[in-house]
Amino acid sequence: MAEWFRGATHSALNAIYILEPLRAEDGAIADFRCLFANPLGAELLRLGGHDLAGLTLRQAVPPSRVEIVLQQCRDVMASGKPLVEEFEVAEHPPEMRWLRHQIVPIQDGVVVTSENISARKQAELDLARREEWFRAAAEGNLNALFINEAVFDDSGDVVDFVFAHVNEQGGRLVGMDPADMIGRSICELFPVNRTHGYFEHYRELFLQKRSVVDEFPIQSPTLKAKWLRQIAVPWSRGVALSAEDITAEIERKQALESRQRMLAAFLEQIPGPAWIADDQGVARLYNRRYVALGGDRVAASGEPVSLDALFGALQGSMYRLHNAELISTGQATRSLETGPLAEGGTAQYDVYRFPIDADHERLAGGFALDVTDRRRAEERAEFLGSHDAATGLLNREGFVRRLAERLGAPGARPLVARISLREAEALREVLGSRFVDRLVQAYAERMAGALVRHGVEVGRDGPDQMLLALDEAGVAAASLLAAWPALSREIALDDQRYSLNPRLGYVLADPAGTTTTAEDLLHACDLAHGEAVSRQTTAAIAYAPEMADRLQRRVEIQRELGNAVAGDELTLVLQPVFSDEAAGAVAGVEALVRWHSPSLGAVSPGEFIPIAEESSAIVALGEWVLEHTCRELRQLDADGGGPPLYAAVNVAEAQLARSDFAESIASLLHRHGLAPDRLELEITERTLMADTQVHQANLQALRELGVRLSVDDFGTGYSSLSYLLRFAVDKIKIDRSFVAGLGQQGSHDALVQALVALAASLRLHCVAEGVETEDQLARLRALGCAQFQGYLLARPMAPAALRDWLASRRAAAR
Repeated sequence: MAEWFRGATHSALNAIYILEPLRAEDGAIADFRCLFANPLGAELLRLGGHDLAGLTLRQAVPPSRVEIVLQQCRDVMASGKPLVEEFEVAEHPPEMRWLRHQIVPIQDGVVVTSENISARKQAELDLARREEWFRAAAEGNLNALFINEAVFDDSGDVVDFVFAHVNEQGGRLVGMDPADMIGRSICELFPVNRTHGYFEHYRELFLQKRSVVDEFPIQSPTLKAKWLRQIAVPWSRGVALSAEDITAEIERKQALESRQRMLAAFLEQIPGPAWIADDQGVARLYNRRYVALGGDRVAASGEPVSLDALFGALQGSMYRLHNAELISTGQATRSLETGPLAEGGTAQYDVYRFPIDADHERLAGGFALDVTDRRRAEERAEFLGSHDAATGLLNREGFVRRLAERLGAPGARPLVARISLREAEALREVLGSRFVDRLVQAYAERMAGALVRHGVEVGRDGPDQMLLALDEAGVAAASLLAAWPALSREIALDDQRYSLNPRLGYVLADPAGTTTTAEDLLHACDLAHGEAVSRQTTAAIAYAPEMADRLQRRVEIQRELGNAVAGDELTLVLQPVFSDEAAGAVAGVEALVRWHSPSLGAVSPGEFIPIAEESSAIVALGEWVLEHTCRELRQLDADGGGPPLYAAVNVAEAQLARSDFAESIASLLHRHGLAPDRLELEITERTLMADTQVHQANLQALRELGVRLSVDDFGTGYSSLSYLLRFAVDKIKIDRSFVAGLGQQGSHDALVQALVALAASLRLHCVAEGVETEDQLARLRALGCAQFQGYLLARPMAPAALRDWLASRRAAAR
């Protein structure tokens, strides 16, 4: 029997141990001794080749398990119940790491059977790990994941799918708890799938073992997405689906396509060539006018095209260099260039080029506007702004500018003279203005020829007066005095001789005296000329200091100006502005200021405002006028009875030079509760062209605020149409000197007509100042001007008088 037992246990697949307890003196089990162990038993304990008989558990069992096994054997003996356990032995190698033993009680001992389950356990662990990986991947996936298992009928056909797994994103997509979906039928939960063909689609993929990626719109009350991207992959028992809500992506794509269509449509609306190109010579976006520049070498398909194909190798290479430089520097440019017209010929283009940063790529964009007609009008207007239209001579502003340039040269000491042709008016009445213009031109040529050695500059100031500037005052004075008798003689024109009876006053620049600026010199020679006229002499009269009474008055005015605002010496008057655009109604008012000084008496604005502009007094004066003007506008609103009027207020360059000027205007309007377009700020051409950052910032801020901007005395200063466009002014005001000459000088009619036409072409309002006769008004209307102000229509009035006057007009109109 013993031999049979030994043979059976030696061939057993499990380790077998028979253990007896070893008791302490108190009877407690302190250890167990092995009575028998088969060879596999020694192998599992890594004691192969040893006979375990006689060894105790403490001697045979690895340390990490010995106390556990001892206690388990005690418990089995105490309870009389077997115990089964699977456990890991840390000391064993991987191939023997996991064991399974069963402890069975016997009389005064236990039998332990043990088997190596490491391979099975490792497979289970690997499976668990893979399941953990799968769940982590599924739940960490940004897409919805559905594992669907096929349902078969008795014939083996697929009739449905059930959800085997759904991740959180899947539940969120369909608006359900994933746990509620497991084991449920797709066609039961989502009947729309069957009716819309999705079930058949999944069934076909499963049967054909074919994967597919789809993007499709979807409408379902259970789905929160409008567009899905789905990857369907068949597996052995069903179909796995990864679905992504691409609604936002599709909407972005559609929005991008819409923007591209809008951009293409926008480019076509630009009244000139427009493009976006890279530095490799490829036009990415462009309009038909851009293609036409190259003579329509290629069709305007809208697809990227090389510049060489568009314009030929030479021109394309030049444009490519332009773009590469622009992209490299990142600096926008604007230039005036000559280019071809689609219908042939050439044109002048105002070309804007600018860098574009898009999608981590820098491109070069631009557009070009055909400004041929505008440039001609601008050049003509600029010429008329500084030249006399009838003779081509410099006008007063042009002369002053040139004189100021002379004075800016080191060591400059020019001579300045004023000449009046006393007989010109009589000749005009007999022979006409155009003939006298020719006489003036001929006389200017005579003077220039006689004094050519002295850098002669001749200008015309009014119909019958001329201005003269010569270099090297001392030498030039001697030459002028020597030439003057000849210059005073009759002048020949059209085989006839005419006496002009000229008068001459001149001044020599004195850097150490009071005649240092262009205006000072003109003022001094005006005094000298006035002396020559009053003496009725043909002799040349030089300026003398005793002629400077007016200069003394300037000093007095400047001294008293500081007290004018604080001392309540100023009075606001308002002059109505009439508009044919509003059926002859009063459209607004111009705010004017009057000054009555206790010491100087009544001082004309034409006298004290230029002086104020040369000092800081103009800022306080301007603030006073703005404050009182807004106050009176508010009072006009309170009286009611008519449409709200705007008020035009002159603004000096010193006011615009203040960084807080635009902010102060906004505060002023808010304080008085006035809309921004109720205020019109008049600035001179000189102020408009004071191209400083502060000026630009203020003008831009005022435009954004909604305040109107107008250019005062347009045509008398440094006319530059580019500034009108740059600062988007609303109105130009034709100077009263041009209005006064209507019907008397053809040049004034021509200039006014040019200014009105210019304003119309730029969509600006145009108002004529100083209308004093019915003839002037009629001529202005005939020339197309629609807004007027002047004594003929209404004089400046105190605010109370204006309110009464407006009320009487409204009453008369009823």
